[in-house]
Amino acid sequence: MSAGPDRRAFLATIAASLIVAPRTAHGAAAGSGPGIINAHGGAWDSRRRSTLIFGGADDRRVLGGLWQYRAGRWRLLSRLGPAPRTFPGIAYDSRRDRLIVFGGNRVLFGPNEAFDSLLDDHWEWDGRRWLLFEGLRPPSRTEACLIFDPIRNRTILFGGWRWQDGQRVRLADLWEFDGTRWHQSPTIGPAARSGMAATWDPIGKRVTMIGGNGPRHDAWGLTGGGWTQIADMPQGRFNPALAFDGGRNQLIVFGGWTGKERLAATLTFEGRNWRQYAGPEPAPRNHASLVPTGDGARLLLTGGHDGDRVFGDQWEWNGAWRLLHDCAPKPRIDNGH
Repeated sequence: MSAGPDRRAFLATIAASLIVAPRTAHGAAAGSGPGIINAHGGAWDSRRRSTLIFGGADDRRVLGGLWQYRAGRWRLLSRLGPAPRTFPGIAYDSRRDRLIVFGGNRVLFGPNEAFDSLLDDHWEWDGRRWLLFEGLRPPSRTEACLIFDPIRNRTILFGGWRWQDGQRVRLADLWEFDGTRWHQSPTIGPAARSGMAATWDPIGKRVTMIGGNGPRHDAWGLTGGGWTQIADMPQGRFNPALAFDGGRNQLIVFGGWTGKERLAATLTFEGRNWRQYAGPEPAPRNHASLVPTGDGARLLLTGGHDGDRVFGDQWEWNGAWRLLHDCAPKPRIDNGH
């Protein structure tokens, strides 16, 4: 059962099983943007050439704001709509010009027994307001992958974890949303997992997915023909950041958790082999986002945490790392949020 926000906040019921949520006034935000943040979702709005950031948590509370980064400036688009959450699935549907948000967790550093904290709601941002999809949808989950396939015009949802009989269960189910309805695909592929990273690879013409709990070092490609395993990463990573670098036509992986330490290692992948980047890098972390910005030839890294501290710095990848905004990290507060 989906946990939606207060129904009094809605303006009206509209067609296609969508409910309109009120929008906040648009306006420029402080130059630092979302600030201290981790476990958020990010997507590239290719039509507006902007980076969108939603949800996550700072050092002490879970967040629900939608931010836009465009032409070097941050803007807070909305605080109303989806409830605050961590690890939401987030993808931009370029065919329908919609940002899609699915599921997530109401807590981050909360108790392991927070059985009612997972979400199964599906929201869409149309550039002006949030719309709630009320049709049938996949079961609740968090730490899943949500990626748009522009060749088949499908939003792909894979894996994550959910509670079942009081136990945390990893998932390996694959779902597709065609803009009207969700349906489950019977395709067999990667083992059940959560905390992986995925992106659309326009050169390979596939969804590419890496890592996950374990931590795992395997990598997979998904096309209309199903899953295919590709070259393993040299080291397993849990909750890494992954994006396609359109300026150099390669995949970029940053950070992650090995089970013993957070990584600052940057990997590049051009279709056959993973290579280690040798230059200076941001501080070690996981739970960060890495998303194209501008025309897609640059990437924006925001936030993350290293187990003790939550970050608010922002970095640009343009073949090398460059610090855009410095921000002293804050110690996280384990207060059940």
